[in-house]
Amino acid sequence: MRRLVASQELLLVLLISLQCLSCLAIANPALDRQAEALLQWKSGLRGDLSYCGLEEWSNATSPCNWSGIYCSYKVRRGHERDAILVVTYITLFSCNISGGLSKLRFAQLPHLVFLDLSINSLYGPIPSDIGRLAELSYLDLSNNKLTGSIPPSIGNLTNLGFLELSNNYLSQGILSCLPDTLHNLQYLDLSHNSLTGPIPSKLYLSINEITGFIPESIGNLRSLIKLYLSTNEITGSIPESIGNLTSLQNMDLSNNRIIGPIPSTFSKLISLITLKLESNVLNDILPPELGFLRNLFVLDLSSNQFTGSIPPQIGQFHHLSLLRLRNNLLTGPIPEELGYCTDLTELDLSRNNLSGAIPMTFMMLYRLLELNLSYNSLGGRFFGFYTTEASSVVSLDHNTGICGDPLYGLTPCQPSNPNPDSLHTNENSDSKHLVPRLLLAFAMFSCIWLVGGSITVE
Repeated sequence: MRRLVASQELLLVLLISLQCLSCLAIANPALDRQAEALLQWKSGLRGDLSYCGLEEWSNATSPCNWSGIYCSYKVRRGHERDAILVVTYITLFSCNISGGLSKLRFAQLPHLVFLDLSINSLYGPIPSDIGRLAELSYLDLSNNKLTGSIPPSIGNLTNLGFLELSNNYLSQGILSCLPDTLHNLQYLDLSHNSLTGPIPSKLYLSINEITGFIPESIGNLRSLIKLYLSTNEITGSIPESIGNLTSLQNMDLSNNRIIGPIPSTFSKLISLITLKLESNVLNDILPPELGFLRNLFVLDLSSNQFTGSIPPQIGQFHHLSLLRLRNNLLTGPIPEELGYCTDLTELDLSRNNLSGAIPMTFMMLYRLLELNLSYNSLGGRFFGFYTTEASSVVSLDHNTGICGDPLYGLTPCQPSNPNPDSLHTNENSDSKHLVPRLLLAFAMFSCIWLVGGSITVE
């Protein structure tokens, strides 16, 4: 009797187990299809498949246990109480694999969120059905050998926040639908390809042969953080709408043929850290509104046609490390406020028409490593600066008559011989400037003390 009961209990356990296995099999047909799609793609790959563990991919194990594959639970429509495992992450960067993407059936991977196949030797076109990855937020196919055009279906990836296709052999026209559909895009890099044609409405490109204007619609990219359009053939002016990119941290429009002034709307780009507009045909004055960009670390406006004086608001760049305004048409004196940018390590104002004396406030630029004021019309005494670096480079040649310490390659200033009639006037003048100079000396001493530490007097 006991044996019969035990047999019945064992049979019941087996039936329950079989039923559970059957339920699991029914619950995960999607995972089976995803495994089949990945194995089919693997069959066309070449290279050392053991490098990233691809040789271990097989039907004997769940794809969720494969190297480079990650799964997550998803709730099925109409089955809110049930959750199934699906492939959501594929990360196979730098795996020494070669092959095409045509065998990878993206339609079988609808829940994919993250796809990184960068730094391999993948070749051929990007399949159009990549646009079936509706949940994809991260796509990196950079540093491969992909050819052909960027499929318009990428415009269907409305959740995409990161798109990196640089360093391939992509050619033909740039994706025209990109600006209107990828509203969540924050990072876009298509550089180092062979792209041609007119510029799209929103992008991040460099070192291509892009032509045309920067469109007004670029102002719709309000989540954009980096904008690189350098070293192309872009013409026209910078649109006013660029001021809408209030999240922008890095902008590089250098080495193009952009004309016109810097829009006053730049004052809204308060998140900017790097602004590079060098080697264009920009003109007009330097807008005082640039002073609102107080987070700037790098500002390069060199090799343009800017006119007028350097605005004193430039002294509000308290975090600025590099300032290049060389090779423009700037005139007038150097504003003393520039000496308040005490984080400067490089300052280049060479090849302009600047005149007057070098401000005494430059003595406060104690972090300066490179100072180039050559090829201007500056004169008077150069007081130097109390730098903490012994290797500083100073270029003051080709000016009208700067004198100062021979340490800077200057002719020593000659003491003046005042006539008796002007002696009283000179004394009054010296008295007038004595207090400001003492205050300046105290400020410089305080800066050096803060950097170098306390000074002990024995």
